[in-house]
Amino acid sequence: MTPLDEGGDEQLSYRPVSTPAVLALVGGGLSALALTSQALWVVPLLAAGLAVVALRDTAAGTPPKAGRALALSGLALAVGFGCQAIGFTVTDHWIGRARAIETVSSWQQAVQAGRWTEAHDFCSPAALPAADDPFAEGGREAHDYADEGQVVVRQLWQAAAVTIPMPPVVGG
Repeated sequence: MTPLDEGGDEQLSYRPVSTPAVLALVGGGLSALALTSQALWVVPLLAAGLAVVALRDTAAGTPPKAGRALALSGLALAVGFGCQAIGFTVTDHWIGRARAIETVSSWQQAVQAGRWTEAHDFCSPAALPAADDPFAEGGREAHDYADEGQVVVRQLWQAAAVTIPMPPVVGG
């Protein structure tokens, strides 16, 4: 029951909605953009700051403004998406680093054991990450670059710091 239903003398008064609270909720939703790019990590920070301003705005003033739940929701979204973006990036770099270390270790073991074909396979175009289709519209095909890869590998083996004998290239 409301105070009016009970016959009380109190009147329901209008409580204005806090504009920063509404903006904090919108900013919290836009914080999801932080998952797409590190440049957008600033969005959750701005949304969290706006949510703090909105919480102070809803607590102060006579009569107090409505929108505390909106501000808290915006803050929760901003903190959640911000932490998720940072966590994904850190995990991605950690996994990439571990894979690179494992690949280099395997390549070094293959070279030291004299398994030249296996070592060469680490440098073949099939082992390299795919590009954004550099061969489109009349460009060279991927297998056309295989000879250039062999030249680069041969130059690395002939470098002064490397003292590994280069095996003969079959068919070359």
